Amino acid sequence: MSRLRHAFHLAKLAIRGRLVTGLVVIVPIGVTAWVVWFLFLRIDGLLQPLLVEFLGRRIPGAGVLATLLLLYFVGLIVQTLGGRTLLYWAERVLLKLPFLKDIYGSSKTIVETFTKPAGVGFKRVVSFEYPRRGTRAFGFVTNEMVLPDGTKEVAVFLPTTPNPTSGYLLFFPEDEIEETAMSVDEAVKLIVSGGVIQSRPFAQMVPNARALKEPDGSPRGMVGEVETPDPPNDPSSGSG
Repeated sequence: MSRLRHAFHLAKLAIRGRLVTGLVVIVPIGVTAWVVWFLFLRIDGLLQPLLVEFLGRRIPGAGVLATLLLLYFVGLIVQTLGGRTLLYWAERVLLKLPFLKDIYGSSKTIVETFTKPAGVGFKRVVSFEYPRRGTRAFGFVTNEMVLPDGTKEVAVFLPTTPNPTSGYLLFFPEDEIEETAMSVDEAVKLIVSGGVIQSRPFAQMVPNARALKEPDGSPRGMVGEVETPDPPNDPSSGSG
């Protein structure tokens, strides 16, 4: 009887393992396919009313093709001298209009930051303690500055998970951040996946990582937390 129960237990574990494996494979593929299909329908649908009006029929995929061609020719025109001049003056107009300047400026900054080559948008990936001492976060160095007293501070963009286009701008003294060996692409994949996708062992990505503990081995307290000393023993209290 015990052998039969053991066999059923092994079969249950095997079935559950295969179901979980199938789930891990199918769900990301399904979500990716759904997102691509959703975007395809949205982009393709922009041009379909014009095709129906002029040609009397729908042509699946024509909207996506037209969008790609539009992006290509806009990039081609902007790379010319006349296109750059036209873009310059158009941006000057947009950046002077209330409300529109905020939308255009912020969206352009985000797109440029994530599409510029490494070293132009995000300079490097660093590690630091946030939101409390004893926990580690990763961010992108965007700028470095020297304060009037001569100390150096680093501007770090801390992205959110799973959407790395939003986040927080933090300023750290240079000695409070750890340099990493991670590329921007590796860090983005790590952040978007919630830590699941790790292209290399942690020791290789952050070779200079320090243990996030106090020298005596105890975990560190909250950021900004001030430790208060224990009150001295009062002889009159009668405590031994």
